[in-house]
Amino acid sequence: MAMGDPVVKGDVEFRRRLEEMTESGTEPSKHRDMLAAISVEVPNTIQPLKSSLPEKGYTCGMHVFDFSEDPDYINIALRGVYAGPAFFDWLLANQLLQEVDEADAGVDDLIMYFDDGQWKHVGFRKLNGRVESKWGPGLLYNHGQWEVLKFYGDRARFFRSISPEDAIEHFVRYAQSCGLRIKWTGQ
Repeated sequence: MAMGDPVVKGDVEFRRRLEEMTESGTEPSKHRDMLAAISVEVPNTIQPLKSSLPEKGYTCGMHVFDFSEDPDYINIALRGVYAGPAFFDWLLANQLLQEVDEADAGVDDLIMYFDDGQWKHVGFRKLNGRVESKWGPGLLYNHGQWEVLKFYGDRARFFRSISPEDAIEHFVRYAQSCGLRIKWTGQ
C-alpha cells in the first residue's frame, strides 16, 4: 500500500472545467481569462505564475527536474525519449524516489498524482498545502492540492525532491533502458 493516498476532495465538475480549459487546444495565453471566468462561478485559489519559458516548451516532469534547458535532456528528447509517464513509472518501479508520508513532505518535495494507480502529474509541494505545477500545454500555477485537472486522478503521493544532477543521471539510465545508445560520463 502506498503512503499518502488520500481520496480526492473537491468539486469534480470544477476539476473537469480546469481540464477542459487546459486541454481544449486554446492558446495558453488565453488561459488566464478562462480561469478568471471559471473563478466567478467557482471560487478558488489558483494563481498563474510567470515562466521564463514558452508554455508549450515544457511539461510538469521537465519542470520539477529542471530539464527544460538541459542540453543532455534536449539531446535525448530529440531522439524520442521524454520525461513523461513511462519515465515516472520507471523511476517508481526502480525505487529511485524516496516516498514519504504527506505529513513529512517538505517544501519543494514532489507531489505526484495518480489515476487508477497510473502516474499522471507532478509538482512541487509548497507551504500551507499549496502546489506549484505546470499543467499540460497550459500555464505554470500555484494552486491548492486538489485544484487540479480531473484527469490527474484521485490520489496523491509525496516523494523527496532530487537534484537536477541526479534527475538527469536517472533520465540517461532510463533512455539507455529504452534502447538508446548513450555514452554517459556524468556532470
